[in-house]
Amino acid sequence: MHSIPSNEDCAGIKLNKPFITQVSILNTDNTSGEISVQWTKPNGAEIDTIAFPGPYRFVLSKGDGFDPATLLPVPGADFTSNTFQGLVDTSFVDMNGLNTQDNVYSYQVSFYANNRVFSTSGDSFNCETKCHRQ
Repeated sequence: MHSIPSNEDCAGIKLNKPFITQVSILNTDNTSGEISVQWTKPNGAEIDTIAFPGPYRFVLSKGDGFDPATLLPVPGADFTSNTFQGLVDTSFVDMNGLNTQDNVYSYQVSFYANNRVFSTSGDSFNCETKCHRQ
């Protein structure tokens, strides 16, 4: 008797949103710390640019602590393009008076299509002094 292979059905990760891939403390300081945030661009094959036309936009937001009640846009971390292909910025160095010596910061990336939130990077990514340092 031989077994018959089953029909496999594997769900993959949907790549229709940005994913934060790295958060690194570049400078530890109590008033002028620096944190680098990097993320992936959503996969163009997962976005119907006819149904969801431009302009396209990334907005990096930040909150204080591990589970912040509020995430606010990071000044200077708002990137816009009229075309999906033109949206190429996927990193930012946050130098906005950070106390990386004593505080924890959480980041999130929102992806907009036609001035509406299309997707976010999900749960915010936390960074404290134990983060990867470059």
